[in-house]
Amino acid sequence: MKIGNKLRSVRKAKGITLSDLAKTTNLSISLLSNIERDVTSPTLVNFVSITDALDITITDFLAEKKISSKTLTKRNDFEEILKLKSGILYELATYGSQPFKCVCITIDENCKTNESSIGLPEDNIVIVTEGSLELYLYDETFIAEKDDLLFIPGNTPHTFKNASTIKCVTYWFALKPLIEN
Repeated sequence: MKIGNKLRSVRKAKGITLSDLAKTTNLSISLLSNIERDVTSPTLVNFVSITDALDITITDFLAEKKISSKTLTKRNDFEEILKLKSGILYELATYGSQPFKCVCITIDENCKTNESSIGLPEDNIVIVTEGSLELYLYDETFIAEKDDLLFIPGNTPHTFKNASTIKCVTYWFALKPLIEN
């Protein structure tokens, strides 16, 4: 999925101009235009700023409401969300009405860039399936290797990067909180 057209559609549907969005996000009109035309991909921080300014959550933005849940999603069915020049690829792995969303984040073996996140509203469980991931959370560094799990509470800022010499593949499950009776 290319996010540019979808961002433009949401922005226009809300009656927000590129100029208004630029003022709200402190990003240039030129950058926002390039993002909307899929000429460039936003950083995760910029993506969060844009979705916040458009008053939508990243999870809702990435979810395809018209597509129902699948029991099986093949690797070939993943949809590209963001491909950063640094060598980080975000792909939507699940969608629909599940009580969770899953994003596959692949970090190239040559990428040693820290990726920052302000944290999704939902809690996240991260599974490392290849390589190892360095997560900085609560002023502490965690190294998760193949088959390890990480838990990130909702709305918790964190940074992460590839901690190995091979590509790092992770699955990030955004969990909706259970409704208590």
